Amino acid sequence: YIKFLKHMETFFINVLEFLKASSLVYCDWKFDNILCFYINPKDDPQIKLSDFGSVLSANIATVNPHNINQLYCSPNLASCQKYITPQYSDDYKSVSFLFYKLNGKRLPWEIEYNVQVAGDVTGVLALTTLLKVMDLTKLKFKGLPYWPSDPIFNVLNTSAYYVLDKRSKISS
Repeated sequence: YIKFLKHMETFFINVLEFLKASSLVYCDWKFDNILCFYINPKDDPQIKLSDFGSVLSANIATVNPHNINQLYCSPNLASCQKYITPQYSDDYKSVSFLFYKLNGKRLPWEIEYNVQVAGDVTGVLALTTLLKVMDLTKLKFKGLPYWPSDPIFNVLNTSAYYVLDKRSKISS
């Protein structure tokens, strides 16, 4: 399992670096969009990203498409505002949420508020509000099977939710 988590870490870092180099923000991170398969059971897994319909240009204000998975996105992208400005840090937060889930944990809004937002505008508004005020530093990182050492995964483990990472290659 730890080996698989390390493969996922490498996958996430490679995708985030590619997106940054292309001035893009993926926006719609969810497990449904990550394909994982084995060509040969003795080899490492093949991991691919799918569904690029929500990819937006980084740091450019755009009309909010409202088609982004709300459970794993940053407050900036979960906004119900007419315009959003996607940033690289939005993807970093989403990937960190997914990696936290890969460690067998539930996110705070899944536990305390049992938020389910599929097609539920009220749920989306509640989640957006909740994400903006929630102190994500209270996520319990101790005791996780594996947490990446790469600074992009520390975006949730900082004192301020909007603090950008210190990684010079892919920082906003």
